[in-house]
Amino acid sequence: MKLSFRDWLLAVLAGSSFVLSAPPFDLAAPAFVTTALLWWAITGPHVRPVRNAFRIGWLAGFAASLGGFYWVIGLLDRFAHIPIPVCLLIWILLCAYGAVAWGAACAVARAVDPRSLWSLIALPAALVATDKLVPQIFPWPLAISQHRFVHLIQVADLGGPYAVTFLVALIGVSVTVAARGDRRAALVAGLVFALALGYGAVRIGEVESRRTQAPSRTVALVQPNVSIDDKHDPRMARTNVEQIQRLSADAERRGADLVIWPESSWPYRLLRTATGRDAGVRRIRQGFSADLVFGAVSMEPSGLPHWNSSYWLTRDGRLVGPADKRVLLAFGEYIPLYDQLPFLKTWFPRSGGFTRGDRPQILDDGETRLGVMNCYEDVLPEMSLELADAEPHLLLNVTNDAWFGDTSEPHLHAGLAVFRAVELRRDLARAVNTGISSVVAATGHVVAATGTFEERVLVEKVALLEGKTVYATVGDAFAWACVAAIAALLVARLARRSGSVPAPEPPAAPE
Repeated sequence: MKLSFRDWLLAVLAGSSFVLSAPPFDLAAPAFVTTALLWWAITGPHVRPVRNAFRIGWLAGFAASLGGFYWVIGLLDRFAHIPIPVCLLIWILLCAYGAVAWGAACAVARAVDPRSLWSLIALPAALVATDKLVPQIFPWPLAISQHRFVHLIQVADLGGPYAVTFLVALIGVSVTVAARGDRRAALVAGLVFALALGYGAVRIGEVESRRTQAPSRTVALVQPNVSIDDKHDPRMARTNVEQIQRLSADAERRGADLVIWPESSWPYRLLRTATGRDAGVRRIRQGFSADLVFGAVSMEPSGLPHWNSSYWLTRDGRLVGPADKRVLLAFGEYIPLYDQLPFLKTWFPRSGGFTRGDRPQILDDGETRLGVMNCYEDVLPEMSLELADAEPHLLLNVTNDAWFGDTSEPHLHAGLAVFRAVELRRDLARAVNTGISSVVAATGHVVAATGTFEERVLVEKVALLEGKTVYATVGDAFAWACVAAIAALLVARLARRSGSVPAPEPPAAPE
């Protein structure tokens, strides 16, 4: 059975609604429309084959990915120097692959009996399950649509962004079911929504009280706004360093006692055997004396391997670190099968050289523990869980989004990072070369943020918090519960279908 024009239209509208709900548009409400339209399209009084549900979900996901990830083309061009036709091909393949998760979620949800009230959780649980089980290069969860709806996202300290995705999908599905005449769905959605908002109000009050009573530091987020060309021009290295040191000295005069520089802000390679006594290290901090966290490429004395790292140069001259990046960017910092397929070295001449970090990234000076997320690691919920056991007092992200140009990516990056603060109930400070630099409170409120492509220094007070959240303790238990729920619903559906098949009549007795 082929898709009708109506099916195509609903799928594209569903995907487009999600794009409008996500950064930089941040309309939030269209995300509920996305799941309402998906459920409307894959169910109804007429029988829809499961394979058509997959097609509808895949098409919606493909439309959303095309609108959300258009910046991949420029990224590959600037980061890996890939020919534009190959960039376009990779973009299309990336979007097509990303849409598989939506297609699988819709197919699984349609396989559950849509006439049962239990079907309300089918699509929400399936979307969570595919978020968990289907790996993505760039995360694109339904939860991102609500990063500004602070009261709703408080449930992330229970179930991570998966709990927020579930809530958004449940409300959208309930709207469709209620519109078809089942008032119980409206009651369920209203009750769940009210409970989530009530929980959010209580938790915001509790966390704000803890922040007020906790020790604090005054951090400066230095955003030098150095272009990609200038950043990688050896002739500009000294100028770039003098600029960021000048901005840091100004921040110290404004009261900052902890200065944060962006990713690879120190433009010279740093030996992993270096100490704070080395003359080269002492040159990093000139004109100011505050504690400094900075990004640099570190390497062994032999020159290989090398890492994307962060260090903490304390006020008393100790060099703490490194904290190495653990999740490398595919096609930028590494290429899959790079060593096995020699032609890839021609296609991607500037890629494949970094080594993964081998442990959770904590910078500890003996009094304060800083949980560091390098580059785009702050968009990944698994990074929260990796850092959780070390119980950092403060979360930091050092990154450089200049690669993406004036696109939606820096806004998407900043929005996804909000969830890391809520998951662990820690303040988060993000220093981004060209923006968006931001300070996010442990409640998820954005305390301060810069624009993109402007020279700025944010000086803000952050709390040094302790304790573990439910999410930090149980991990992705909610996501795995959704996987189990989907499996149980499918088994129950299969059991009902097999039980409805009439048993064969016994043969007639011989006369």
